[in-house]
Amino acid sequence: MSERMATTPCDIYDDSDTDDKTNKRLSKMSLRVLETWFEDHSKAPYLDKLSLQRLTESTNLSKLQIQNWYVWIHYRHYRAERDSGNTSSMNSIDTTRC
Repeated sequence: MSERMATTPCDIYDDSDTDDKTNKRLSKMSLRVLETWFEDHSKAPYLDKLSLQRLTESTNLSKLQIQNWYVWIHYRHYRAERDSGNTSSMNSIDTTRC
């Protein structure tokens, strides 16, 4: 039987906090840390080497997982701003929709 592939950005959310190696989703705890970082850096949300290192240590995620999440959330943030015409607020992102 084939493994189910993630089809939408919502598929990265996971309701469990398990560290199952076959699970491709991020835990709620990891997402909270990442989203808090993004909100705290909303004026200039650019992932530098030091931030990446700190996030890997605090979330127990790999650099690649964090970079992939960052690309997705960064794209989603700016797409939401463009669609709404809002360039100064994080309120346009609905990270709880999934």
